[in-house]
Amino acid sequence: MEERLYHQSRWLLFALLLAAATLLAIQPARAAQPSAPGAAPGSEVTVMDVFTETVLTLNLSNEAPGRLIDALISQGHGDDTLFEVLGYLKDQSGGLIPDAFYQDVAGAPVGSEVFTAHLSSYAGTASSLEISADGTVHLRNLKGSAYVGAPGYATAPSQDGHFTLTTAQDPLYHIYTGQTQVQVGLNTYIYNYNTFGIVWWEGLHVYLPLVLRDALPCFTDDFASPGSGWFTGAGAGWSVAYLNGEYRIHLTQKETWAWGSPLEPLPEDYRLEVDARLTTAGDGAYGIIFGAGEQDLTGYAFTIFPAEQAYVITRHNGDGTFTTLEDEDFTSIIHAGTAVNRLRVDRIGSSIHAYVNNVLVATWDDNRFMGAGAIFGLVAYSYTASDIDARFDNVSACQTGLSCPLYTEDFAVTDRWYTGDHGWGAWSYQSGAYEMLLRNTNSWMYSMVPLEGGLPRFALQADMRLSTGDQGLYGLNFGHVDEQHLYNFRVYPAAQQYALFKASGATWTPLVNWTVSPAIHAGVAPNTLRVERDGETIRLYANGVLLRELSDASYVGNQEMSLYAGSWNQAPVAMRYDNVTFCELP
Repeated sequence: MEERLYHQSRWLLFALLLAAATLLAIQPARAAQPSAPGAAPGSEVTVMDVFTETVLTLNLSNEAPGRLIDALISQGHGDDTLFEVLGYLKDQSGGLIPDAFYQDVAGAPVGSEVFTAHLSSYAGTASSLEISADGTVHLRNLKGSAYVGAPGYATAPSQDGHFTLTTAQDPLYHIYTGQTQVQVGLNTYIYNYNTFGIVWWEGLHVYLPLVLRDALPCFTDDFASPGSGWFTGAGAGWSVAYLNGEYRIHLTQKETWAWGSPLEPLPEDYRLEVDARLTTAGDGAYGIIFGAGEQDLTGYAFTIFPAEQAYVITRHNGDGTFTTLEDEDFTSIIHAGTAVNRLRVDRIGSSIHAYVNNVLVATWDDNRFMGAGAIFGLVAYSYTASDIDARFDNVSACQTGLSCPLYTEDFAVTDRWYTGDHGWGAWSYQSGAYEMLLRNTNSWMYSMVPLEGGLPRFALQADMRLSTGDQGLYGLNFGHVDEQHLYNFRVYPAAQQYALFKASGATWTPLVNWTVSPAIHAGVAPNTLRVERDGETIRLYANGVLLRELSDASYVGNQEMSLYAGSWNQAPVAMRYDNVTFCELP
């Protein structure tokens, strides 16, 4: 933190580079390429009828320590068929296993595995046993304990106390577990399996962790009492003190920093929040230190520079060096000058979520300095100013969990995404949506989602439609290193086609050739596109239907995302985007 990691007006440079990188007409050779290099719609098309169906399932998890399947066998259910076991579970679930699901399974074809397989066949399995509404049975790897306390899920005991049931509270939270494809002639039948609940058992102590989890108190401080435990002191060019109901870090020398902490230990997954401001406008910074060690200068710092509406995330290593996770990035979300900014950091496992004024601005995945017992603090830095007076108030440190979505954009606020007109193409806000307009044929453009960093497991979703013309393309870019290194999921609604390309330098490799899917709404009707990146696994969706699942090891991790627009033989074409959401996958 002794170096600011900032040597020029980088946010302005970034905006100029972004414009140059996306405006293809500036470079004629690039503008002459087909839309996001790769096969055009209609070439290499998989000509077939694709029928998709979502199949509801229930999973029985044999996870430790309760080992539900083994426990049910020991209770005399070993000779029961899986359908008979399902009947017992339903009767004891208090209505959490719907009778409609049970009746769907009962209506499966005679001879289905659910009617012929006995529970004893799965003794000792380390997996979860999935019973599907179509009568098929699958081995999965779901654990009920992984969803306890997670937003969108509820956990309750059975009526007889012999098992626990964790269920999704809305179909939005149904868990995708796999896909089966059946080819009949030129027709492909795709069955997407989604589980609504996990039956499991944690022995006789299932509710103790839940009680402890809910009972953990938050640390809060409004600094009304100078005896609340925060560090105070002074040295050459710095002082830290309570003042008029705030926590004050006062710096009177350039290139000086100071921080203070109450030395309160943090839980394993936590949320830190604070109101912060400068008393006079200056080129200083303030922020939150988290994941810190009490005996050494390790941990992370999320710091903002209000004069430039910029922020930086750094990691301070045990050897005295530091690593910049996210270099200084501009965001209009930061209030400039002396206005108060609400800062927030969520640390969940190896993930870091950074917020300003309740808007997510950056994510990162870093497995250093994790777990319970670390401390947090507040920091200020003077940089070129010789008098920086930073004030902090309303701080809180609480246990937290993963929530979805982390980021939403309905384009009601019109200054967060790139706008501009460069003749051949334009970016603008239009009637509560975001529009990309192409005036040239055979061109493409993109707009970066205003989130820095990235995560290895995420879902990006947006609504898209044609607003001018009927031959345009739209989609999602992810793993976006730069315009020559990314994944491009694109849709050609005129023919209900989709494709997935991977850009690597000048080479664009089709990972999924153009494929017709009735799940894609034709013409100018809106489509909701979604991509999930789960490590190396990629899932493509249209309107809630899984189109394809595949694996590719490139661009995994801390990479960014963008919206895509393309033209082929028609211009002008314009695409509009709305309801962008971003989630971290469990």
